[in-house]
Amino acid sequence: MTTSTSISGTRSDLGSTAAGADEEALAEALGEPDGFSGGGVDTGEESPAHAADESPIAITEEMAMAARMVPTVLLGRALGCAVVTNVIRAMREHPSAVLLLGQVVAILAYPFLDGSTAGRAALGVLQLLLLLAAVAAVRMTPAFSWAAIIFGGPATIFAVWESVAPNEGWVVLTSAFFHVPFYMFVSYAMIRYLFHDDVVTRDELFATGAAFTVVAWAFAYLYAAVQVIWPGSFGDHRQWFDLLYLSFTTLTSVGLSDIVPVLPNARSVVMIEQIAGVFYVAMVVARLVGLAAARARR
Repeated sequence: MTTSTSISGTRSDLGSTAAGADEEALAEALGEPDGFSGGGVDTGEESPAHAADESPIAITEEMAMAARMVPTVLLGRALGCAVVTNVIRAMREHPSAVLLLGQVVAILAYPFLDGSTAGRAALGVLQLLLLLAAVAAVRMTPAFSWAAIIFGGPATIFAVWESVAPNEGWVVLTSAFFHVPFYMFVSYAMIRYLFHDDVVTRDELFATGAAFTVVAWAFAYLYAAVQVIWPGSFGDHRQWFDLLYLSFTTLTSVGLSDIVPVLPNARSVVMIEQIAGVFYVAMVVARLVGLAAARARR
């Protein structure tokens, strides 16, 4: 009897020892600190059950915070989409106004970007893209498609090239060779848009100003070519923005420019622009007066 009791006790001790060794090995494998046991010894860490009790609360708070942010996010996206939609709609309904605004912005921005090659290139490319978009919206014809391919594409390339080498004669001449006919064709397309029916819309009124600025740009490139072919045509060598200033003062017949043509060839081109400016104003005024008289007779 005593022997069996001793054997049982020895087995119990061996079992306890083996269980303890197994717990220590498990704790060591899991990276638990010394003294860990499955018997509830306080290790200074939260038990898995306690963490499980808190996780739903944390998740619920995060969901509540996200739910509170949803209206703000949706409102911001809705406002952003509304602004973009309105801008696209305005560009479709008033492409001539967009072109006129782009021309004015380019005039105001050029003095700040004149010293930057990248700035001049960006302005040149942006302006040509505005021209293409505006004319495509108001007067998309096969002739314009060919003009865009033959003149618009090379003009875009040389707008960048000329900004890199503004004093290279052949670059200026080639740029003018593509820019001048393209700008003239765009002006012609916008005038056709203005005269295509007996109703004057708001965008057609903007087209009168946009076409006028396009003609001024065309003559500025023409003056640049004249200056290369006949050096000294305008006294000292003039930068492109100076020639644009001369073009606007000549086209509007205000005579405020301190830049004057010196050589006969340059004076001939300036006189052609003076005639074009007076003729353009007379043509637009006659068109508007004729439409007003026709409406009064009805």
